[in-house]
Amino acid sequence: DDRLRDRSPARGTTVEIGADGDLVESLTGRELEVMRVLATGVTNAELADQLGVSAGTAKWHVAHILAKLGARSRTQAVVRAQRLGLI
Repeated sequence: DDRLRDRSPARGTTVEIGADGDLVESLTGRELEVMRVLATGVTNAELADQLGVSAGTAKWHVAHILAKLGARSRTQAVVRAQRLGLI
């Protein structure tokens, strides 16, 4: 199997990245929506306000996106999402 399994210490989530470095586990529709807003540089509070959710829910979405993209920061997540053609 050419997949690399990476365990995210912050969330305990397994992220699978193919041998070519591409994302194996795709983002959900809601995560893509969150990613598009996140790419505009908003804070969690602003993200929550724009999506009509609590700040905790916004933070939860961001954490899942970071884990799925194998990113350590929001900036890294945005760059990776752009490279993968997700946004």
